[in-house]
Amino acid sequence: DIPPPRVRDELVEGLARLRAASIDVVLMDPQPLAGDHDDAGQAMAAMLEATAAEAGVAVVPRGQLMRHWLGSGMFTVADLFVADRLHMSDAAHRCLAEQVRWHQALL
Repeated sequence: DIPPPRVRDELVEGLARLRAASIDVVLMDPQPLAGDHDDAGQAMAAMLEATAAEAGVAVVPRGQLMRHWLGSGMFTVADLFVADRLHMSDAAHRCLAEQVRWHQALL
């Protein structure tokens, strides 16, 4: 329930601190949220993408990947998440790790 502008301010500050310490950064956008909460998640993802672009930081598009996996039939909701329907399953984490590795190769 933290508004995107506040998260943006804290993200900008954190990125500046990391850059000052010569630390490389790759961000990951939020995963899709169930039901009515997904609009808030998409607003946060849009803010993160814009802030990362301004800072010249790469973003792994986790939300887009998860929506693709569900839409393509690669995963069902039951396979993508564990029983709480919030945390990703081991199989989903494995696929995400492969995508992060692929994105890293592009940097």
